[in-house]
Amino acid sequence: MSNKKLETLAYRLKNIDGLKKLFQELNFDIIDEPVNKEKWSQDQKDVVQEARVIARKNDYSIYYIHSNTNAVNLWKNIASKIIKEKLGLCMVCTHNPNEFKWLFSSLSKEFSSSFSETRHFPIDIEDTGAPKSFVDFLENMMVDENSTAMSIKSQISEAFNNISLELHDELTVNVFKALKKLSEGIIYNEENEFPLTNESLEIIREEVFILLYRMIFILYAEDRNIFPVSDKIYYNNFSLKKIKKEWILEKNNNKELGDYEVQQYLKNLFTIISEGSEYFKYDKEEFYLRPHYGRLFDKKIHNKLEKWKISNDYLIKTIDLLTRTMDSKGNYFFLDYSVLETRHLGSIYEHLLEFHLKTDGKEIQELPDPRDRKISASYYTPKYVVDYIVKNSIEPEILKIIEYSNDKESRIEKILSLKILDPAMGSGHFLVGAIEYLAKRICEIESDSKDFSERKYIERKRDVVRRCIYGVDLNPLAVDLAKLSLWLETLSSEKPLTFFQAHLKHGNSLVGERMDKIFDAQQVFFETQTRTQLKKNVKDYLAFEFLEDDTVSAVKAKIEKYSKMHEKGTFYHKLRRLLDHMIGESYGLKIIPWKEFRQKLGTESLDFYSTFDNKESGLNVKQLREKIDFFHWEIEFPEIFFDQNGETKKDAGFDVIIGNPPYIKEYSHRQVFDDLKKCKVPNVSYYQGKMDYWYIFSCMSLDLLKKNGHHGFVATNNWVTSSGAGILRNKILNESIIKNFVDFGDFKVFRKIGNQKVGQQTMMYILEKNSDGKNFDVDYVHIDDPKISDNIVEDFILNGTPNSKISKFSTTVKREKDKKIHFLESTVNKLKEKIVEKGDIFLTKDEVAQGIVTPQDNVIESHLEKIKNVSKGDGIFVISDEELKTLQFNDDELKLIKPLYTTDELSRYYANEKNKFWVIYTNTQTIKNMKKIPNIKKHLDKFTKIITSDFAPYGLHRARNENFFNNEKILSLRKTSIPNFSYSNFPSYVLQTYFVIKTKRINLKYLTALFNSKLGYFFLYHEKRQGENIQVDKEPLQNFPIKKASKEIEKNIIGLVDLILESKSDNSDTKIDENIIKEIDHLIFQIYELNEDEISIVQTR
Repeated sequence: MSNKKLETLAYRLKNIDGLKKLFQELNFDIIDEPVNKEKWSQDQKDVVQEARVIARKNDYSIYYIHSNTNAVNLWKNIASKIIKEKLGLCMVCTHNPNEFKWLFSSLSKEFSSSFSETRHFPIDIEDTGAPKSFVDFLENMMVDENSTAMSIKSQISEAFNNISLELHDELTVNVFKALKKLSEGIIYNEENEFPLTNESLEIIREEVFILLYRMIFILYAEDRNIFPVSDKIYYNNFSLKKIKKEWILEKNNNKELGDYEVQQYLKNLFTIISEGSEYFKYDKEEFYLRPHYGRLFDKKIHNKLEKWKISNDYLIKTIDLLTRTMDSKGNYFFLDYSVLETRHLGSIYEHLLEFHLKTDGKEIQELPDPRDRKISASYYTPKYVVDYIVKNSIEPEILKIIEYSNDKESRIEKILSLKILDPAMGSGHFLVGAIEYLAKRICEIESDSKDFSERKYIERKRDVVRRCIYGVDLNPLAVDLAKLSLWLETLSSEKPLTFFQAHLKHGNSLVGERMDKIFDAQQVFFETQTRTQLKKNVKDYLAFEFLEDDTVSAVKAKIEKYSKMHEKGTFYHKLRRLLDHMIGESYGLKIIPWKEFRQKLGTESLDFYSTFDNKESGLNVKQLREKIDFFHWEIEFPEIFFDQNGETKKDAGFDVIIGNPPYIKEYSHRQVFDDLKKCKVPNVSYYQGKMDYWYIFSCMSLDLLKKNGHHGFVATNNWVTSSGAGILRNKILNESIIKNFVDFGDFKVFRKIGNQKVGQQTMMYILEKNSDGKNFDVDYVHIDDPKISDNIVEDFILNGTPNSKISKFSTTVKREKDKKIHFLESTVNKLKEKIVEKGDIFLTKDEVAQGIVTPQDNVIESHLEKIKNVSKGDGIFVISDEELKTLQFNDDELKLIKPLYTTDELSRYYANEKNKFWVIYTNTQTIKNMKKIPNIKKHLDKFTKIITSDFAPYGLHRARNENFFNNEKILSLRKTSIPNFSYSNFPSYVLQTYFVIKTKRINLKYLTALFNSKLGYFFLYHEKRQGENIQVDKEPLQNFPIKKASKEIEKNIIGLVDLILESKSDNSDTKIDENIIKEIDHLIFQIYELNEDEISIVQTR
């Protein structure tokens, strides 16, 4: 079926006949059966004029509901009822012929009788045609003769997922534009008195975000009918729907608007949401809206928004961007926020968190493409990843509770006592998942079934948020975004917004000090005095934790009490200052002695030290705190760590820690790691070279976890074998057991706008804090095919549906210090151990060296912003033949120009001596006398601004012992799909993408054959890899068990290698004779004494 025909049918979708024609084209069988409404309530019957089954395909049914009301929430209730009764094997299409609005409803992938599993897609068919997103949605529902009811259910669920993602992407693009438009509205208005500078844009940035968050919140609530858009008073005086319909669609109406009338209209809207309809003196019988008071709408907290003026045009355009999308034909359609889940909205705004508007002094600069990865490191995390980590981290805790508690009330109370943390929460995606999971499980326990009401579910979500959920993030705007996500998730038309400030906090999770350091450093009097105040402080916190926030007055009282508990002069404030002081010392700052602190403990403030001068560092403690954002866990969440007596709890810590921490490498974010290395507080002591930033989050999570608590992360997968993850591995093996490990290999989990897959090789783990010292079994999963569909992966991860492209087995991990972790099937593990036992020789560190590390090889795109008169690709330390001729180096300089070899010349077994590139080999000795090499100096001087070598600007970052590059050697490609070891007996220099092997203890041609053999591949594949590529670093090479062959077999192998080299020397493109390869493999198997079964195992890898 052509897309054109589908567009026409969608445009003509006016009634039941149009619906039948549409599904006939989608290959469904058309029928006409009445719907049995005997079990419907009278209210449901009253809003339905007609209900029929109009199409079917192999027991999957299409329902048509003719409604006589425009109340979409009632449509959803009826659709959900039908879907539950049909066990999800149906789609419900609801329509009011008086308008053009339709509602398509179906089931999420995993069936439950809970209402929360139904999905809805509202659509307006306007005069301009059907939206492209709707046409795409329909196209994804095409079935065929082989379709089963279950496959159709999955297919239609995927169509709902796709439409959500499409709207997510469209809205993400528009949100960037809305950010700029609002900022222009404030900056360009002369009454606000802002100069057009980058500083001004930073001043207004946070409040602009708050204004955007408010609009998103209201659009979401209106489209889900939580706010009464069908009420005339609300619609005419407050709703965003009116702005959409009457000021965006009907632009002529805008001419009659008074100055700043839209801004005042929005202020009234924000006020009625915060304070309720009684604030405007409405009679309850005439119109009533309950207050939804919360920090998001607090005028005092966000008082700048009350002062700044924004003209009508800028606000209308902003709302236009947030509410409308344009299809490929240029037609505009309103977005319906009820299609988007909370996680989608959070993901949309995560793209903005790291983005900062800039100005050239004349205007705010044009926006970059939000599809560009450089804008933000935020990617869309699939829901199945969150669901897997949430379920497998939380369910073990619930099962323990059920095992040791008999009655419902006790079980529910203990579940609500669980403490769940995301230490890098971002938009709150994982916390939202935890809220949904815990609330469902509580409702299931409460009702003894999976069938429970929406009201009860929301009530339980509010309970979970208040009592169980904790989060921290370094970005304060992310904290506000997480609060927004949780507000949307727990939004009720009957209750105010939940108070989150005590549990969702801003700070650097990794840099903080512990209370015991204060007590260890003090005299008994000081400790007693501090313990007494701590006891009182903890009691206040525990009492505060149980304060209700179900009314506006209660929320206001809670906010006020919390502010007083943290204001200047309080015990919290003093403790924070003391702990800041200790961190200042660990950063090397000169600090006033402890004696003076003790004298000041009873005074109003300890701020006296904060500005103490540190001439050497240029910073004082206050400035350092503002730069690093210290976060002292024990005083921020005292109820987690202390009992009512101010003593550390025996079971202190969180029950569950989950999340997706930031993945940051030191070479690309040096400043982040430099700040960490200066500090000596416990969390930061987990630093080691070549590590990833998330390793510290993992180590810290184990410290913050209760004994036998559970911890789950999604992160990069190479930590199990990476040399930079030694501290992390030792920590995990010593203090926990790995219960589950999902290795995605080369399958890309994350996506960004446009559904483009991105990211590194990824894994998920579930750990249990356990230090009993015993070896443990791991449930291991590996995605073998990187091109496998997301649907198959999701189905396997969530439901365990077997697939030949996914491996699953249980394997035993030994608790050995300073060892790599290898997840191997028992047969593979035994074979690898046998191969190791056969080893006679192991290479030493002096026999293996990595290639040269240049600071910069050649000019890349980003360099062009810093240097002029150069082109992309120009050589810096690596130069071409042509560049070598034009640079006119003298004799002394030519001695430093070395032949460089790459994958163009280096292939399996063979190294082609004819090189294309050269490296300027300036080591620490040669750069001491630059007068001898003036032309090299002149050449490198052009690139001074971009050269980042430790010996900049003239020295290589890491030169090597030149002996490795001369005479006989083996050159090993570091990352490769199959072993790529090249034999070379001439001067050949390589970069860090290669390792060089030189030894006199064994013949290098024999060794080249061994490394390139199938046995070599088997060992290296199971030793260290990144995704499906083997990673041949120094350690795998040193760990390789080299078995000596008999003189006769060694001679035969060397002869076979000579045949390969001879054939390649005539023509380097010549393919190696497969018979020679097979013969080498046969001889290697013979050397290592492998039997037929073992050979079969090797050959399958």
